[in-house]
This record gives sequence, C-alpha cells and structure tokens, in this order.
Amino acid sequence: MFSNIIAQSGTQKRYTFKKATITYKLSGDFDGTRTVYIDDYGTKQAEYWEGTYEKRQPGPNERVAFKFHNIYVDKLEYEINDVDFYSLITSNPYYFYAQGASNEKAANEAILESLQYEKTDRVEKVGNEECTVWVQHIRFMFEIDNYSWFNDKFIETKFQFGFLKTLQLAKAIGTATMEKIDYDAEIPTSVFTDFPDYYLYQYAESTDRQGNSFDDQVFASDEEKQKFEDELKLKSFVPGRDINKESFTMNLQAFSDQYLSQEVSIDFDNDNAYINTQFQIKEYTDTTKEEAVVIDIRYRIGLNKLYLDDYKRSFNHFTTNELNHFDLDGRKAIYIAGTKDQGGEQEPLSVIAFNDKGKYCVQFKVYGKYTQAEMLEMLKQTKILDL
Repeated sequence: MFSNIIAQSGTQKRYTFKKATITYKLSGDFDGTRTVYIDDYGTKQAEYWEGTYEKRQPGPNERVAFKFHNIYVDKLEYEINDVDFYSLITSNPYYFYAQGASNEKAANEAILESLQYEKTDRVEKVGNEECTVWVQHIRFMFEIDNYSWFNDKFIETKFQFGFLKTLQLAKAIGTATMEKIDYDAEIPTSVFTDFPDYYLYQYAESTDRQGNSFDDQVFASDEEKQKFEDELKLKSFVPGRDINKESFTMNLQAFSDQYLSQEVSIDFDNDNAYINTQFQIKEYTDTTKEEAVVIDIRYRIGLNKLYLDDYKRSFNHFTTNELNHFDLDGRKAIYIAGTKDQGGEQEPLSVIAFNDKGKYCVQFKVYGKYTQAEMLEMLKQTKILDL
C-alpha cells in the first residue's frame, strides 16, 4: 500500500452488510470470471477480472487473454493491468461521491450518477431477484452504452458492457452475471494491497462533473503530491535507473568489439524512461546503414506492443514476410522479418522483441535478413538476457 495519503478513510457506508465476496461468470465475446470483494460496509472494494475475449472485427479473430484488477481504497482508485504491467491511479469516486449521503441508497445513487449512469424505468429479474436497470452512456471516442442491474441492496447482479475502462476496450461485448454471493467468507487483506513490483505506476489528475480537479482533496499539499509520485516511481522498474549502466555498456561494447572496433554510445534518457543504442557491425548487416544494430529498452511497453498490429504502426511502409510468437526462457517474445521502404528501396529488417517478465520491453533490431536462430544467437551474445 502506498503510504502517504491513506490516513483519512471514507466513513459513508455503501451497504447494509459488512462484507461480501461476489463471483460472476463472463459471457458473450468474453469468457472468464469477475470477482468482487466488499469490506467495511463498502468503504473498501476490489475487483479481479481474468479470461479471454474475442474482438469484433473483420477477418479471423483470435482470442486475447486479459487479466486486471481494480482497487478502491480511501481516496484513490488503482486500475492495474496485469497483462501490460501498468497501473493508472486516479481519485476514488466511491470515496468522494458517497460523502455526505444520508443513507446507503443515496450514496450509491450519487456514485452512479458521477459515473454517468442514468436510472431507467426497467425492472427485470436476474435469477430470483427483482433488479432496477441503470444505463451508462459512454460518449468519448465512440458511442457505447453499458447496462447494470442492481437489486434492492445495490448489489450489481448483472453487468452488460461494450466498454471496459481498464482495458480501454470497445471492440467486444460481454456480460458479467452473478453466480454466487458469500457474506461469511474471509476476505484476504492482500486483495486490497495487491500492487506488484516492476509495474509502471502513474497518477492521473481527475475532475468532478463540473471539471473541478480532485487534487486539492486527494492531497493536502503540492509537497504531498510530489512525495506520492516519487513513491510511485520507486515502486516501478525504471531501466535507466535500475539497470547497471556500467555492466550494460561493457557487455554491449564487448559484443561490438567481436566484429567491429567501434565505441558503443548508449542513450540513458534524462527521465530514466528508456535505454537506446545503435551501432554498426559488419558481420551483422547487409547494408551500410549507420544503425546496423538497434537495441531499445523501454520503461513502458507492455505485452500488447509485441503484437503485429502495434509493431507495424511503428514503421512506415513495413512489409512483414515472417512472424512467429515464441517462448524465450519464460518471456513472451516475437520474431518479425520483413522489409522497410527506404526511399523507394526495400531494406531488409529482422526483429526480436520480448517483455522481460514485466520489468521492461526489449526490441532488438538488425538491418538485414536473419533467421530467428541467427537473431537469437546475436541476442545471446549481447548478454541482454542476463540483465
């Protein structure tokens, strides 16, 4: 738990029961589970989602794995994407909009309205329970409606969604239907403190419906906000800070010296966000380009950046000739070979990219045509896998 802004807890109860564990089954374009933990009458809440989904788009649609959890404790909401190793932290609407409500019903209605929900006239059964239907209008970037069914205790018994905020996903439609609610199960404290090491943690200012910033209410002073952001950075893995610069430079220089006596220049950016180096090695290039070998280690590149569509967008006029996803000693990796249009000439380019277990993403690019085995041998010689 991040320590410096949690002293003041929310006091407004959202539920008449003290605790509950609710499990949901996902259906539609989604397959998997959603588990909601409620504690201390709703002043603490966490949601854990895991499964696969299928995008609605032309052509073959492979199933994509997802895993994320959201934690709502005190003044902050933590959206934690366990596939991209990324967490976005904002003000907690359950905390701020529940304050001052006269009862649990008023607190939940205020929260839903703050999230752009509208109460409809529809009353429908979910299982054996009569539920009121609320609709949330999503009107940024696209037009999508989410629907939620709430019983008289304001427990969400069904959630039909076309947009999931944590995934920023709008090309799949799913339904989460409650299967079980347990008011007696012990809730591990860890579900409210699950902040993995090495993820990228970023705080984003949020506003109320009138556009007023919540920062003044979240933080007592600018100094407290800066202290919190410093704490987030310490929690994250930062290549330029956490990789041994001397050892990294020495290893790459030794790699270069095997083939061409050229000093390796490495850019450790000022914010420690990435490491980049490029140099020429005669044996490993079919061209005279200066950046014959490019090694790029990034602070925030999740596994999604290893997929072909994302990778192709980073090149102009890149044609893929070969693509292979594979396991690299426990790391998800991709091999891409193709050509890049360089002033009308087709220049061969070979790439291996992998995410090092959530710490950072490496792109190892060689201007030339090389097999996956040849690229792996070169990658091994750089000793990047030993970092």
